[in-house]
Amino acid sequence: MKNILTSLFLFVNFFLFSQINDPFSDGDFSANPIWTGQDSSFIVNANNELQLFSFPATDTAYLSTNSTLIDDAEWFFKVRLDFGTSSANLARVYLVSDQADLRGALNGYFVLIGSSDDEVSLYRQDGLSTTKIIDGTDGFVGQSTVDVNVKASRLTNGDWTLSADNTGGSSFTNMGSVNDITHNNTNHFGFFCKYTSTRSEKFFFDDVFVSNLVTVDTVKPQLSSVEVMSDQILRVWFTENVSVTTAENTSNYSADNGLGQPSTATILASNHQAVDLTFGTAFQNQVDNVLTVENVADDSSNVMLLSTIHFLYSQPFSTAFKDVIITEFMADPSPVVGLPEEEYIEIYNNSNGVIDLNGWTIADGSGSSTLSSYVIYPDSYVLLCASGSSASYGIFNVLEGSWPSLNNTGDQIILKNELGDVVDSLLYTKAWYQDEDKEEGGWSLELKNINGLCDDASNWSAAIAQSGGTPGYENSIFTTENNTEKPTVSQVYLAADSSLYIHLSKSVSGGDIVVKPNIPFTQNTQGAWLVLDFNALVIKQTYQVTLSGFMDCWGNEMDAYSYTFQLPEQAEKGDVLINEILFNPITGGDDYLELVNVSDKTIALNELSIANIEDEIVGNIKALSNFGILWHPGQYLVFTPDSNSVITAFPNYAPGCFIPLSLPTYGNDSGTIVLLGEDNMVLDQFSYQEEMQFVLIDDQNGKALERLSFDLPTQSMDNWHTASELENWGTPGYKNSQNLQAIAKGQVTLTQAIFSPNNDGYQDFLEISYEITQVDALMDVVIYNSVGQQIKELKDNFYAGKSGVIIWDGIDDNGQKANVGSYIVAVRIFDLAGNVKQYKLVGVLATQL
Repeated sequence: MKNILTSLFLFVNFFLFSQINDPFSDGDFSANPIWTGQDSSFIVNANNELQLFSFPATDTAYLSTNSTLIDDAEWFFKVRLDFGTSSANLARVYLVSDQADLRGALNGYFVLIGSSDDEVSLYRQDGLSTTKIIDGTDGFVGQSTVDVNVKASRLTNGDWTLSADNTGGSSFTNMGSVNDITHNNTNHFGFFCKYTSTRSEKFFFDDVFVSNLVTVDTVKPQLSSVEVMSDQILRVWFTENVSVTTAENTSNYSADNGLGQPSTATILASNHQAVDLTFGTAFQNQVDNVLTVENVADDSSNVMLLSTIHFLYSQPFSTAFKDVIITEFMADPSPVVGLPEEEYIEIYNNSNGVIDLNGWTIADGSGSSTLSSYVIYPDSYVLLCASGSSASYGIFNVLEGSWPSLNNTGDQIILKNELGDVVDSLLYTKAWYQDEDKEEGGWSLELKNINGLCDDASNWSAAIAQSGGTPGYENSIFTTENNTEKPTVSQVYLAADSSLYIHLSKSVSGGDIVVKPNIPFTQNTQGAWLVLDFNALVIKQTYQVTLSGFMDCWGNEMDAYSYTFQLPEQAEKGDVLINEILFNPITGGDDYLELVNVSDKTIALNELSIANIEDEIVGNIKALSNFGILWHPGQYLVFTPDSNSVITAFPNYAPGCFIPLSLPTYGNDSGTIVLLGEDNMVLDQFSYQEEMQFVLIDDQNGKALERLSFDLPTQSMDNWHTASELENWGTPGYKNSQNLQAIAKGQVTLTQAIFSPNNDGYQDFLEISYEITQVDALMDVVIYNSVGQQIKELKDNFYAGKSGVIIWDGIDDNGQKANVGSYIVAVRIFDLAGNVKQYKLVGVLATQL
């Protein structure tokens, strides 16, 4: 039997080492290895078998020996029972146990042989509890005597297999398999016998073998890759260690293009997977060669198949600026659009040379990483991605590493060669996306024109590919066209009353700056900002700055630009007025607020604030700007969260008048706007109501309310009217479509006698202007038709003041538009002393033909 087992193991496996190998041929169990437990109950018999030899009684007995193998382990043993098994007479063979005593509580695994099911099964034991995890075939050992060989194995991941031969031979039957990793450590292997008095000498065990297992190597080595070390040396890599004899046989290698066999082949002492081949003829530059390799064997004498691999030699190439360029990067991969949730940087070989990136560095504003060897050919891309993530992109032109983490809002990226020379660099911001939705994440930034010299927003934008980017491929916004847009001035502001900041639409260089009057200044260019620092500016002095000759990196010359300014002064009440408001925009639109500077002062916006009133308290105060943007006399400014939505809804707008601002909340039916100056001094205030809109308008959404006169009080109901329909219901940044004529001198007059209330912006209301001499005068104003019937009561006991304008929009007391015809305007002015003056004026309500 022992010869059969020896042949079996030699045929199936090679063992690196066995922890237990005991055929009991030494005639005892006290050495090699040492078995302990109930020694007096066991003997080694004349057949060199371990035999239970106990006092006739119903009892249990065990022996165990040290064993720590559990990972990638195999167990083999023989069990012979000279009886038919039952629940009272059975054997347990403990493959794994944390305790030497197999009779009590322990953690481990055992093979059960026998019991009432006459089975060979695998059990797990947790303390005193046992669980069957492989249920062997019932009746497998149901003979009157049992002679069974058992084989079990366990891999590191917890995969168990169990097989047995119930003839005592080597034709094993699979009992089953299972994955169980409950217990991962062991200290002992052993036998446990449960018996009655008539079976106390009929348990036999033999041929115990516990070992690590390595399967026979039958895999042939293969070519893995080839490195060009110089113009005459190749380093060939195999998929496994190869034998020195076959690897250093030069006849096993040959190359085409007249190179032939190498003169030497030397295996690397530090790594037997690599062989250096030295050829007697130098490789030609940029010529594709084919290396053929055959008859190289591994250490198990597996001989490789004939294989070929291409290689290309490139003469050393000295890189210059822009030879390799950054063409795409993912700074903010979340939320995912379609690409892996990982940052990446894509670079492109824009030269005619083959470049090895070994020793190059990629850096941002806070860290730097070194690239490993990667040969990048002309007109080729390589993707720098996180370690372990290359498979997610489905491409092969990748270089994994731990790269600097790019900031979502903006950062600098610098690429340097192995000498430390800057080859490419850029400084990006969120504005480069040019798309507010895409800048929130999941979209890469791509270079448009790879041959353009510009590294600013004019040559970069968010990808348009559905996946969110094109890592490793030509960019989705690739173009060969140059940017032809001229640089323009987008913003000017004054800081600390001495520095003028001029922001351009793109970076510029060169150019001339002329200041009148001629005063000294210093110039500092910071990307798209021109900063002029003056020594001494004077209040009320007008200065003019003229820019000319500035060019962007595309060669587009900026048109000459002049900016006139004065030092800002403090705004007082009446200097700036609320002039137009859209408080009930169309669905999806935004409110806007138009202010006008009616003074002769230049005012700095960062000194002013806007607010609302809630529960009679001024709140939600917001500065009009964080910068010293200068507000010139007579200039209209429009404040809104989104100028694009306003421009879309109101095409008659003034360019350059918009200031982005998240306005305080203004209700759709009513609200109060408060304009504040320094120290929160109230400069102007307006409480609006939806009833102030033209009554004949069915839908008030998207209709701006316009001020009629700068001279009348802001809060006067007669000083506001719906913007003209001809102006698309709003004039953001322009003179209002509805306005009053100058107040006529005299007592009571009509500015014009004929009006047509159709909201077209021309003579839409009858203007009743007055200028009176009484002190504390009151006024009644009533409209009558031509037969003397009252049509509209405009004012009743109205406190008139010294002068003003009252308007009639053609609407009668019933809320209906009055008929075309002549109307009497009856005005009665009286005071507390009993002085009364009455006026009758004739106006004509007309219509357009």
